[in-house]
Amino acid sequence: MADARARAAYLGYRAAAEAARVVPPALGRPLARIAARAWRLAQPNRRHQVARNLERVLPDASPAERQRALRRVFDYYGRYWHELFRLAVEDLAGLLADFTI
Repeated sequence: MADARARAAYLGYRAAAEAARVVPPALGRPLARIAARAWRLAQPNRRHQVARNLERVLPDASPAERQRALRRVFDYYGRYWHELFRLAVEDLAGLLADFTI
């Protein structure tokens, strides 16, 4: 069973990486956000752990503020994976144009 899960996870990552490489970024970014939000809803244990972590780092935040932060955590995680998967097809000038120091 663990082998089947590991294989499914591997194939899922491979499919997402291939899609991120061929889908234009203007479409890929919102799709990554949608995928991250779906993952947030589909993974109650992970969502609960992130919520517990946010309670520790945002002790004075209201429940609504923590919920917004929770959504942003998963949105950023989707963005992270999208950008990581696109590294193989990005040129250096394009990467540097997205950085602000």
